[in-house]
Amino acid sequence: MNTKLTFLSIGLFAAFAIQAQCPTAAVVLATQAEVNAFPTTYAGCTAFPDGVDLEVMGLDITDLSPLTQLTSIGGILEIRDCPILSSLTGLNNLTSVGNDALDGFILRDLPALTNLSGLSSLTKVTGEFTVRTCNALTDLTGLNNVDTANGSLIIRDNANLTTLSGLESLVHIGETLELVQNYALTSVAALSNVNSIVGGPEGGIFIEANTVLTNLTGLGNNSTTVGGNLDLAFNDDLSLALFQASVII
Repeated sequence: MNTKLTFLSIGLFAAFAIQAQCPTAAVVLATQAEVNAFPTTYAGCTAFPDGVDLEVMGLDITDLSPLTQLTSIGGILEIRDCPILSSLTGLNNLTSVGNDALDGFILRDLPALTNLSGLSSLTKVTGEFTVRTCNALTDLTGLNNVDTANGSLIIRDNANLTTLSGLESLVHIGETLELVQNYALTSVAALSNVNSIVGGPEGGIFIEANTVLTNLTGLGNNSTTVGGNLDLAFNDDLSLALFQASVII
């Protein structure tokens, strides 16, 4: 082989490797300094490989803009226990999270998070999709392009969430819709385009302890099918008069 071509091939391979330094094991970002170092540590990496998780969890984390290079996460993306994080700006280029049922996207214990507008490019989540104990959220605006949740959609323990606005593009839920202990929730109308909730032996619809929710108007439509369970409990003022989905147990 021509020596010059050999060195050229090696050089191109090395350059590619430098450009895409994606991790092969789970990444935990526990401080703002670690978040800031992400573009250098994983230079050129836009897509975390299948099964590789990213966890962001830290008391001083305020800014996710150093993560702007990310377009997909092949494992779990978990952002939790960041008490002063008020925005998800920096995830604007993220289009998908997860590749199988054990993956997912979890937002939990983020008391200062006021909106989800940083997720404007997200379209698909495979695995669990959870928004839990994000008590500054009043709606889910920012999830407007999510059309598929291939797993459970869990909206739970969000004290000031009044509507599910932001989920209007959602058409498919792979296993479970769980709306639990959202004490200010008054409307589920944003779910009117959901055509199927696959359910299964442990899946279906679970709506519990949403104490001011008076009706399920807009939860699906005349063509919506739900497989599995229908569990409605401790919703003090709830009427089922306008629940239009066809439940298949």
